[in-house]
Amino acid sequence: MKIKRNTKAIYLIENMENGRIKIGVSDNPSKRIKSLMSQGGCLMTLRYESHQITNFSKIESDLHSMFVESRFVGEWFNIDLKEAKNAVKRLVKNRHDCLIIRHFEEGKPIGEIAKFNNVSRTAIVNYLLSKGFRPKDRNGKTAKKIVYKPAEPYNVESSISNDKIAKMVELNNKKIAEKRSKINKLKNEKPA
Repeated sequence: MKIKRNTKAIYLIENMENGRIKIGVSDNPSKRIKSLMSQGGCLMTLRYESHQITNFSKIESDLHSMFVESRFVGEWFNIDLKEAKNAVKRLVKNRHDCLIIRHFEEGKPIGEIAKFNNVSRTAIVNYLLSKGFRPKDRNGKTAKKIVYKPAEPYNVESSISNDKIAKMVELNNKKIAEKRSKINKLKNEKPA
């Protein structure tokens, strides 16, 4: 079963005239700020935009509840921008982590979870292992932590002899000469 993806970003927009912060969601916050400025007739600035997430409405609701004492009206708040940014980052990360675990517990394949979250399979496996889960590899064995190590440098001389390289270059040069010859013939031919 494929993971359904309906994503939006959490954004923080500041009204430059009064310093109030709007906490909202949009699939395109830059477009959203333009419509707000044309509706409100005042200068606004996009101060923060999360990455695209699936559980945006729950996070937005939690943020509104978190700052309920500072609510001015609707989605506008009299809050410190830094505090709001930190709250968004924390909630997005926590919800994102919960989503990975939920998908894993539902039996979704690691590759599908990785694709959904736009990260590598290795990152998902290492994350699940760090949380005490035991994901299985493709052979059904419990996966082990994957350590990144740099690839060995490729030694051309040991794998291809100089004679082979010379023959490959000669063959390539012949092909190039043939193509040039064909092109020149076509250029010199005059249409009837």
